[in-house]
Amino acid sequence: MASKIITTRDGSRSVFSNRFQQHYHNIAGALTESRNVFFDNTGLSKALAEHRDITLVEVGFGTGLHVALLECMRKRTGSRSQVHYYSVEKFPLEGDVVRRMDFGRICPGMDEVVGRIADALFEARDGESVSVTITPDKPAVAEKGLPDVENTAGTPFTRVEVFRSDFHDWDLSVLNRPAQIILHDAFSPDTNPDLWTVATFRKLLEAADPHAMLGTYCSATRARAAMILGGWHIGRVQGPPGKREVSVASPDAAMLSAFKRVNEELLMKRFREELS
Repeated sequence: MASKIITTRDGSRSVFSNRFQQHYHNIAGALTESRNVFFDNTGLSKALAEHRDITLVEVGFGTGLHVALLECMRKRTGSRSQVHYYSVEKFPLEGDVVRRMDFGRICPGMDEVVGRIADALFEARDGESVSVTITPDKPAVAEKGLPDVENTAGTPFTRVEVFRSDFHDWDLSVLNRPAQIILHDAFSPDTNPDLWTVATFRKLLEAADPHAMLGTYCSATRARAAMILGGWHIGRVQGPPGKREVSVASPDAAMLSAFKRVNEELLMKRFREELS
C-alpha cells in the first residue's frame, strides 16, 4: 500500500504509517513541532548556535526530518559544530517516500541527502548500519557500515549513523561519547508501547551524559512515570499547535530549572508496581 503524504498546517509535510496507523509528524505543523520539541526544548538549537560539539541519539529515524532541520539550522547560524548523530529505525521508509517529503524546501539539497540515507537503510539487513558524513564542501554519500575515523579537527560536520534494528537490540556502546541530546520520537505509547517502557529509558540513561537533555512530544502520565522510574527527572513544556503540553527530561534535575515540573514522587508511587 502506498504511503500517503500530507501537507501539515505550517506547510511542511508528513506521511501516514500504515503499520502504526498514525502520522509520523504533527498534522498541525510537522516542522513547527520538531523545532519546538526536539531543538529548542533540549537546547540543541543553542548548542549549534554556540558552535559546541554534539553527540545526539534519536529513537526513531522516521522520515529523516531532524537531519534536514539540523542542517538547516547549521547553515542559518553558520555553526562550526561537529555533530555525531546516532539513530535507530526498525521499519525504514523507502527513499522515494522520503524524497516526497521535499526537505529541499527546508534546506537545499537535503531532500537528496536524506533520500540516499533512506535508500541505503531500506536495503540494509536487520542489524546493519548506514552512515553518511555531511560537510559544507563535500557531497554526502550514504554507505553501509560504520564510517572510518578521519582527521576532522576543526572541520564542521554531521556524521549520521542509522542502525536498522529494534531499539532493544541497538548497541549504544558505539557512541563516540555519552549523548548530550536525546530525541525520543517513537510512535505513541498507544500504538508502540515497547518504546515507552522503564527498560527503554534506563537504556537511554546508561548512554546519556549526566547533564543530558531528552525531548519528546509525549505528555502521557504513564510514559512520564516510565521515564521517572528509568532514572529521569521530568519537565513540562507548553506544546506547539495541536498539543497542550510536551515533555523534557534530564538525569540532572538542575538542568530543568527553567521548566515547570511534574510531581515525580506521586507518579512513582502510582505506577511503580504496574511498570516494574
